Amino acid sequence: MATQFQLNKVAHLKGHRASVFAVAMGFGIHHVISGSGDGWIVNWDLRTPEEGKLIAKVEGQIFSLLAIQDKHMIVAGTYAGNVHFIDLNNKENVKIFPHHPKGVFAICQIGEHIFTAGGDGMLTKWALNSAKDEVAGDSNNYQPIESIKLSHNNLRSIHYSTERNEVVIGASDTNIYFVNPDTMKLTGRILEAHENSVFVAKYLNDNRILSGGRDAQLKAWSLDTSVTCKSTQSAHWFTINDIAIHQQKRIFVTASRDKTMRVWDLDDYTLLKVIDKEKNEGHVNSVNKLYWSNYKDYLISASDDRSLAIWEMGMDF
Repeated sequence: MATQFQLNKVAHLKGHRASVFAVAMGFGIHHVISGSGDGWIVNWDLRTPEEGKLIAKVEGQIFSLLAIQDKHMIVAGTYAGNVHFIDLNNKENVKIFPHHPKGVFAICQIGEHIFTAGGDGMLTKWALNSAKDEVAGDSNNYQPIESIKLSHNNLRSIHYSTERNEVVIGASDTNIYFVNPDTMKLTGRILEAHENSVFVAKYLNDNRILSGGRDAQLKAWSLDTSVTCKSTQSAHWFTINDIAIHQQKRIFVTASRDKTMRVWDLDDYTLLKVIDKEKNEGHVNSVNKLYWSNYKDYLISASDDRSLAIWEMGMDF
């Protein structure tokens, strides 16, 4: 399999004036949005990727982003702890909440709610009511409605499993937490999952997760009857910042502070490819975030070098 692996760099996207910490699905299959330390939110059309467009700006460094598709609204989380709700129809901040005082590191949407993970160790559930409800005076519109304290340290990532109706959260206290998003109750945890901060934890399927941490370790965990570590390896030289999984291609990619991305076999966790500056015109600084687009199966990487890159990879294109 490794000998047949193919890689093509499609484009290198420049324009941000600071490190790019967030990349997410935009409005429509062709679009992605990025957020960075300059407070800029930029829209990129993957059909003409060199033509990025500034669509919003906030005060502070953006660490997390979410596009709410049916409302044409962006939710942005900053290092200062603010949660911004930005209406792109009139290009204004509808609401700004100074909610997580030590940073907003992850945002995800589940149905009519969003969830934010903060540096204060809190997981918060927010209401996303309709415009009709807002006109009717529903005070819960774009409001925090419930929080759970999981840790005294940063919560770094959130990932949702539809099959389990559960979110997995990586934390800087070395633990991994599982929460039911309906009840906001803790359903399980993996204590001392890593030697240092868990920067990312994601469901591989309904009974397995992958995790990566500041200890540069990549781990696979079984959730069958009891939590078991099925695989552990020194995957990078420095922190693993993010993991992107592609079920159909049977691969996943890790992004690291060591400036590289690494491609792995989804079934046996063997290394297929190292993507770096010297051999592949990769990033020259820490690779912070990954997003796998449905458009041509492009993988988008975001980096401290103030740029994003678009990659085409897999067994066949």
